[in-house]
Amino acid sequence: SSGLIIRWSGVRIPEGPQNIFMDSKNITLNNIKNNRKLVSLILKDRAIPRSGYKIFNLEEKEIGFVTSGGMSPSLNLGIALAYINLPDAEELKCFKIKIRDNFFDIHKTKLPFYKEGTYLS
Repeated sequence: SSGLIIRWSGVRIPEGPQNIFMDSKNITLNNIKNNRKLVSLILKDRAIPRSGYKIFNLEEKEIGFVTSGGMSPSLNLGIALAYINLPDAEELKCFKIKIRDNFFDIHKTKLPFYKEGTYLS
C-alpha cells in the first residue's frame, strides 16, 4: 500500500516492497540524532505563524522552522509547533519568527495550548 499509516504505538512508513516500523523511541532518537526538538510556541503580536516560516534566536540566527501554525480563535493568538535546534530549544524561552520580512517575538509554551473550559481546567 502507499501512504502513511498512523498507529497508536508508532508510525509505519512504506518503503518499496518492505515496510519499516518506527516506534516513539526511534522517532525520539531520530530527533536527537538530528539535533532538533519539537517546541510549542505562542505569538502575542498580530501576526499568524505558518508552516515553513523560519525561527531565529534573539541575535537573528536561524535555528529552526515552523511545522504547523495558525490563529487560535479560543486564545485570539497565533500558535505554532516548530522544530528548533538543540540546545537552543531547551535553553531559550523566547525566539523570533520572520513573517513577511518582519521579526516578531514568539514564546515557548506548554501543551495543550488551551485549557480553560475543557476537561483539563
